[in-house]
Amino acid sequence: MHDEVFGEMKLPKGGDYENRLNLSLAVHQDSICLLHCHPMEEDGHQLYGVCWVWVLKEYGASDSWTKLFTINIGQHGGIGRVLSFRKQGDVLLVTHNEELVSYDLRSQRISRLGLYGVARSFEVIPYMDCLVLI
Repeated sequence: MHDEVFGEMKLPKGGDYENRLNLSLAVHQDSICLLHCHPMEEDGHQLYGVCWVWVLKEYGASDSWTKLFTINIGQHGGIGRVLSFRKQGDVLLVTHNEELVSYDLRSQRISRLGLYGVARSFEVIPYMDCLVLI
């Protein structure tokens, strides 16, 4: 970012990345992370049962992708969309029935937040304190 130059970045080795719609980027503990979700279909809806989370340990070194963890909520009906990571390490995601939930990676439990809406209507925008005037 400090050079303000765009470049290509290779994806982690060994994955099936043919359908780019199953990929998304996020930030996890100040690192770039790739979410690679495996599709499943239920009642005519495209869902994800499993998502693998890869983190780039060293920016610019494509061989530094490391699989951090696997999100598997297929037993809860499937993931409609992964949104972001919370500071506590939980994952915000939208379920198949368009409910916003928090998923605890350690206990693998879902906390319902009581918010519903169209999956694409939910968005997370990272916020950082800054004293610089724009």
